[in-house]
Amino acid sequence: KIAPQNEPDEADLFFGSMAKIYKKFPRKEQAELRIQINNLISNAELRMIESDASPVCSTPRNEGMMVSSEANISKIFYV
Repeated sequence: KIAPQNEPDEADLFFGSMAKIYKKFPRKEQAELRIQINNLISNAELRMIESDASPVCSTPRNEGMMVSSEANISKIFYV
């Protein structure tokens, strides 16, 4: 189901709720989170580009790094 342009979709609601949590952290923690989130999004984008360019490759090169980054964010958000 696609939400009309003026209504928030699932991604908008998710990131809006994360923003409320994020704003409660000290500035240093916010900066660290921004770096980690940027890395997660950039790595996902690279995996999409790589899979579009070479459909034969089924395992992303940075798979281990992603697991580590995701674990760090989970640890920060659920502490």
